[in-house]
Amino acid sequence: MNPTKINLSFVPYDEDVDFRQWASDLEDSIRMWCRQMTQSDTVFCFKPDEASRSLNVSVTFYETPDAVAFKLAWSKTDH
Repeated sequence: MNPTKINLSFVPYDEDVDFRQWASDLEDSIRMWCRQMTQSDTVFCFKPDEASRSLNVSVTFYETPDAVAFKLAWSKTDH
């Protein structure tokens, strides 16, 4: 079975927020959220870009049902 990769990009609403702290907190939240949702190994790649104040995230799932569950749950969350 081929892994499924999902790419996400985040930008803080508040321009005055400490970008590094915001990105670190968001990384922790995404890792915790994925661990609660998935049963298999998940690989994360976080790329904070201070110049554009964006956090690019790539999540690779090795079990297709986990990727489907993630996409479905993500579409229902307020983010």
